[in-house]
Amino acid sequence: MLFLLALGLGCNRPIIDFDYDFPPGLAPLAENQASWPKNEEETVSVVVGESADFFWGHARGYVHAHIDLVYACLLVEEVNVDRREIAHWTVTDDVETGYEHSYSIWNQSYESYGVSVEYSDTWRHGSTLNDEGETALIVSTWKMTDGNAFMYLKENSVVTEVVRDGVVSLDMVGHLSAVLRDGETVAQYYRDFYEELVACTNDQPYPSYSGGEVQ
Repeated sequence: MLFLLALGLGCNRPIIDFDYDFPPGLAPLAENQASWPKNEEETVSVVVGESADFFWGHARGYVHAHIDLVYACLLVEEVNVDRREIAHWTVTDDVETGYEHSYSIWNQSYESYGVSVEYSDTWRHGSTLNDEGETALIVSTWKMTDGNAFMYLKENSVVTEVVRDGVVSLDMVGHLSAVLRDGETVAQYYRDFYEELVACTNDQPYPSYSGGEVQ
């Protein structure tokens, strides 16, 4: 098992120490600028922006579920895949060593402006245990590792941390550089990702999409 550092445990507000040397491939992308929902409400807040090299989206939210259940749902392909934009996908497990979980997801988008693109993301997950041997913190990262002529950068990180019994926080950061896409594309993905994660933890049906529209 790959161990990270448990950070901010026992606090009402999650804390991520960016001075900590995270294992390669499992570092949060940036300090999050989104606000935390008030009163640990099971919802998500999102902000977007633009740098010289990419658009970014930051999101923070809470999920009212045990962290082990959330971890299991973080591995579910229906949660991982941007099903609002992706028509077909294939998962290949165990593509890298040194991580608790790693896999590649090949994606083929719906046709837009007469073009359907393909790309692959590589996902990595690792966690840490507290003094009682329970999962305390999870870091999940994924990055486009096989792109196309229309996409230049796509990378994301999610830090999942215990806030108190039955409540975990999600700290989500995404960077994107692609034709006809902007920060709102990242924001919409994280809204969908969050809703699908909550659906998974509650054993509810996932939202369904058809060419970008919620069904």
